[in-house]
Amino acid sequence: MRLYWRQRHFQPAWAAKWMTIAATMLFLLGWNAVMAEEMFKPEDLLRMKSVRTAEISPDGQWIAYTVSVPREPGDAPGGAYDELYVASTATGESRPFIVGKVDVLKPQWHPSGKGISFLMRRDGKTTQVWQIPLNGGEAQQITDSPTSVEEYRW
Repeated sequence: MRLYWRQRHFQPAWAAKWMTIAATMLFLLGWNAVMAEEMFKPEDLLRMKSVRTAEISPDGQWIAYTVSVPREPGDAPGGAYDELYVASTATGESRPFIVGKVDVLKPQWHPSGKGISFLMRRDGKTTQVWQIPLNGGEAQQITDSPTSVEEYRW
């Protein structure tokens, strides 16, 4: 099995529309939950988490997804962190895979369904393709491009 990557990414128009609709629906669902409990405050907006991407496993039993987590006031300047989670389609249970001050992007399932690959930059180096087994463990870097990888596929 070969892994292909390229440095430039062009997203189809339909994907951008779908993501906008999904993000709006998630925002509205979150908004209703917040409004039901108490009044929504401006600072609540700065703490809102959101799902960015989601991929269903080849066997349909798992969903790998990234969650955008806003930075805390004392953190270094930059955009939100993106964490990796996996959820069971049978039980709905979700578990964190890679969390904290990380930027996990574009998760994809390995064709065997036994692992998840994604883009990530560690230690200030270039963005590379990484992989982590479904049963957990440490993520392993699987590309070593001299420049950042922006897109890949199995």
